[in-house]
Amino acid sequence: MPVLRMGNITRVGTIDYSDLVYTSDADDIAKYALHPGDLIFNRTNSREWVGKVAYYDGSIPAIYAGYLVRFRAILINPKYINYAMCTQYERNWCASVKTDGVTNRI
Repeated sequence: MPVLRMGNITRVGTIDYSDLVYTSDADDIAKYALHPGDLIFNRTNSREWVGKVAYYDGSIPAIYAGYLVRFRAILINPKYINYAMCTQYERNWCASVKTDGVTNRI
């Protein structure tokens, strides 16, 4: 089963299915299975990568890596959320509220 990672999320809200890794772990497949309409967000790594989001259309069965966040919209169209989250306005807002997870303290 393909595992979607942060490098598979593009800046325009799509999924790049190149450079995939795979798993056959049944527990991971059950826990991280994606359903059509899911959104996946990157929550770790550099400021450039954090906040990227993609809409999963279900065309290729896949799971998501544990360091991503899966979101299932209930009352709002997930394609609309994906569009809004990929705007420059949203990127600017994310950049203004992000904090580094590691600091250098002496």
